[in-house]
Amino acid sequence: MIVPVTIANPWLGVAALAGGLLVMLALLRVIRGRFAVHPEMMRKMAHVGLGLTTLSFPWLFHSPWPVIVMGVLATGTLLALRFVPRLRASVGGVVHGVHRSSGGDLYFPIAATGLFLLAKGDWVLYTLPMLTLTLADAVAAIIGVAYGKHAYGTTGEMKSMEGSIAFFVVAFLATGVPLLLFTETGRVEAVLIGLTFGALVMLLEAIAWRGLDNLFIPFGGLLLLRVYLTLDAAALLARFIATIALLVLVLLLRRRRTLDDFALVAGVLVGYVAWAAGGWRWLIPPCILFLAYTVVWPRRAQLRERPHDIIAVFSVTATGLLWLLLDVLLRRSDLYYPYTLSYAANLGFIGITWYRNVRGTARIGEAILVTALVAWVAFFVPYVAVVGLTRDTVLSASLATIPLVVAGLVFSMVVPHDRRRPSADYPWAIQALVGLGSSALGFALLARLSSAR
Repeated sequence: MIVPVTIANPWLGVAALAGGLLVMLALLRVIRGRFAVHPEMMRKMAHVGLGLTTLSFPWLFHSPWPVIVMGVLATGTLLALRFVPRLRASVGGVVHGVHRSSGGDLYFPIAATGLFLLAKGDWVLYTLPMLTLTLADAVAAIIGVAYGKHAYGTTGEMKSMEGSIAFFVVAFLATGVPLLLFTETGRVEAVLIGLTFGALVMLLEAIAWRGLDNLFIPFGGLLLLRVYLTLDAAALLARFIATIALLVLVLLLRRRRTLDDFALVAGVLVGYVAWAAGGWRWLIPPCILFLAYTVVWPRRAQLRERPHDIIAVFSVTATGLLWLLLDVLLRRSDLYYPYTLSYAANLGFIGITWYRNVRGTARIGEAILVTALVAWVAFFVPYVAVVGLTRDTVLSASLATIPLVVAGLVFSMVVPHDRRRPSADYPWAIQALVGLGSSALGFALLARLSSAR
């Protein structure tokens, strides 16, 4: 196991790194002026140079304040390159040569500084995510520009399968090889950590937009490594298989759901988080919703258009993830009830929207009752099977009909019908709040029922 040996005078490290970054920018400006280099290539050369600089932090600095100083200096320099016209016209073209809205250059030093603070001196937790961000992200962008033939995503933010595969390969090597050579991690464990880490961080990079991958990759990588480094080979293998299974399921159903490509990837990540944090039964409600919503409430036109984006996925799953987080923190088994209810409520909302679009002449009361009943059957019959067929479980499951009906009524009142409204203008936040209120009401009723026994 390598133990970093830091220098005695951190000011020397700050001066050396700051000087090195200025030299790098000047050198890249010369290259840009003399050669016809693709703007994306220039950006990634600067990206790699900045990344390699940050990789030296554990070997230069023991305390966090020099890293904070470096982060402030780097962020200030990048802001100047962005907003000072003379600097932007000269050196700024190295970073801002690609004409798209992105804050990735600013997120990079913020991520490096925050990651160093969170790693608390553990070079593995700091170096491996930063190495992945430095190399995998750059290689993916270059491969995507040069060889990308199979695009996915949305009109505003397209990526390529070739770039994502390149990202996975580099992320696997950037994680597995250092673990194998420089730590006490076993050979099998290092390979499995590299495979699973590479796959999941690849998915995080895939859903990132406007440079947010510079935040998602390091912080998501840190969280994954904190867990994976404590697991044995069997547990790591289970996580890798679960990741691949979820990804294959989503790819097989890609053309049978209304979600765009980024939203599908986000759905995989939600499913993985549910399983990894809560266990297999917490995966059941999101899987039911994903499998059932276009079956019980079919929308052929939307299957062709696939209008629902990543915001829609987060709106539908946000309440469930909140209950999952509370379960992780509080370890209360009864939180599985409002968790299930939150997904059931969203299936009801989808059903009410279907009634509005397909059966516009139906009475609103009929739509609320039918969609609540369908949602209850879809979610609470499995709930009873998972939790156990007892009198208390049946009573609590029956009680769920009340918040489902109330949620349908509130949804009908606060989300007006507008068939011509695009998905981007849909009030997803309001739907999420109604779902949260429904699950909270159900949880309150469950607590009242439990106290009355």
